[in-house]
Amino acid sequence: MPKYLMPNAHLQGDPGDNFYVVTEGDLAAYIAAAGDEPIQEYQAGDTFGELALLHGSPRAASVKATTACVLWALDRRAFRALVTSHNLSSKHGIVQVLSQIPALRDPEVREEQIQALADAVTIEDYSDGEYIITMGSEADSLFIILSGEVVCHLGAGTEELMRQSAGSDSAFFGESCLTDAKVRGANVVAVGPCRCAQLRAEAFRSLLGTVPELISFNFNMKVLSKCELLSALDSSQLESLVEAMEQRTYQASETIIEQDTLGTTFFVIKSGAVAVVKDGETVRELHKLDYFGERSLLTAEHTAATVRVPEGGEPCLVMTLDKAAFESKLGALQVLVDRERRRGEAKATAASKVIAWSDLQLHAVLGEGSFGRVKLVLHRPTKTPYALKCLRKGHVIKFQQTEHVINEKRVMELCDHPFVLKLMGVYNAKDQIFMLLEVAQGGELFTLLRSHKRFEEPPACLYAAMVASAFAYLHARKVVHRDLKPENLLFDRDGYLKLVDFGFAKVVRDRTFTLCGTPEYLAPEIISNKGHGLGADWWTLGTTPNPSPNPSPNPYPYHNP
Repeated sequence: MPKYLMPNAHLQGDPGDNFYVVTEGDLAAYIAAAGDEPIQEYQAGDTFGELALLHGSPRAASVKATTACVLWALDRRAFRALVTSHNLSSKHGIVQVLSQIPALRDPEVREEQIQALADAVTIEDYSDGEYIITMGSEADSLFIILSGEVVCHLGAGTEELMRQSAGSDSAFFGESCLTDAKVRGANVVAVGPCRCAQLRAEAFRSLLGTVPELISFNFNMKVLSKCELLSALDSSQLESLVEAMEQRTYQASETIIEQDTLGTTFFVIKSGAVAVVKDGETVRELHKLDYFGERSLLTAEHTAATVRVPEGGEPCLVMTLDKAAFESKLGALQVLVDRERRRGEAKATAASKVIAWSDLQLHAVLGEGSFGRVKLVLHRPTKTPYALKCLRKGHVIKFQQTEHVINEKRVMELCDHPFVLKLMGVYNAKDQIFMLLEVAQGGELFTLLRSHKRFEEPPACLYAAMVASAFAYLHARKVVHRDLKPENLLFDRDGYLKLVDFGFAKVVRDRTFTLCGTPEYLAPEIISNKGHGLGADWWTLGTTPNPSPNPSPNPYPYHNP
């Protein structure tokens, strides 16, 4: 952090360039509305300028030195890197502790579920001797010790039951609220200054359900993800199937499936065992995590064997999914399997047929932007039209967009979805970069919205469903788009939407703190720089398009997001 002598004033309205720490001298802050009266004074040890850096806004006040001053200055990039590093390290500690809690470790809670819980915590500070938990009070929160130490004791006594501190293997308490505890069984008191992360049981249930529901959900997801017949489904589709599954118990000697009857149900064994009997002879046994009847989801065919609980055996608990429930969620499984097969074949064909630059014939300019043009080109051998995005290297470097361009290419290479614009190839020239894209000939949704003023409910629902499908696909691959707006939705020749412009897209495993996107559509967590994830896209979907009688870019007032 460089040392900075301040002979001049920083004026209200100037760009926010640095965060400052005062090491010597005195300063005062003024705003135009207050005249010559200072609204704030700064001395050694004080800081200012962080808000302008966080939000990219102009200086809200003028700061003038009233004596000779020495400041330490931290520029925007370094400041944000420090904030990001601090937030990530703090979050990482919470995630680690949550992963060690037995109530969450036993059901094999998935990484994204732990991350969601970590996002839901609030941070509280406690002074020496302050009661964090009082014996007999409602058990409503789990606590993680971030710094300091706590002691547990019963009633009004001072005899210690245990002592816990930050960084230990048991830096948490109050976890019984996640299971069946109604009231607290002991007091928990801070020993010296103490900081804790608090996760309310209500927030836990809102995100993941009860612990038994979470165990059941994760168990079913684990089994379905291993079923070869369902390998064509992504995680969001599997989750929708899990929600449709029902639990059932079969007693000893009870038949689950009868040979040569019409099969309509898929079964997953949760506990117990079953025997598979063909023509009166037991051919195999199935146990926990095994499944059967999966072909019933594919075709309405007669079963090849009888499945029953062995005589004298333990009751068998199974999760069931019938063909009608499956099709109400996702449609016919055969259609999904065929679609995935065709997609795989298309990928293999595309990989074997790289489009050569020499085979492209340039035609008209489709549009022009800050960094280059988009041209219509024709692939001569197949007579297929494409859009060629031409980026001038000098402009990309000058405006520090190199990382965005590289990121856009990497993300688009991951995508193969009917509502996401496809990247067909990339070419490199001396002074330009070219991206060959699927052409969307129907124009922007923005143009249609501007001419119609508002959308009726049916088309608005259709457009929203297409975007939601694209987002579900991207989010299953941990990709957040971050720049949805009517201008970035194009119609293809059949009238379906294509999501375009992946310059701000990013693979996000946890949270990211980059301030980016279009101001009118930014999610609150992006603006506040508290870190954002995949959820930021759903905010933009809620504001794009706005099917109201008087549409505006953002229907939510800034003062009440």
